[in-house]
Amino acid sequence: MAKFQMTPLGIAMKIKLMQMGQTQAWLIQQCKHMTGMYVDCSNLHKIMTGQLNSPKLEHAIKTILQL
Repeated sequence: MAKFQMTPLGIAMKIKLMQMGQTQAWLIQQCKHMTGMYVDCSNLHKIMTGQLNSPKLEHAIKTILQL
């Protein structure tokens, strides 16, 4: 199984969540609410490692986390 490195966005997401005192589960719920899309921990991991290209989801994450 290949191990993927975090992208700059993934690193920024982790840091911002820690600064906010929030979890990835919280971010997933916020993304679901904002986009109406199905989002789970797998989608979030793939965004963080660059395996998934979803401009709508990435925009929602950046907006929610103010990145």
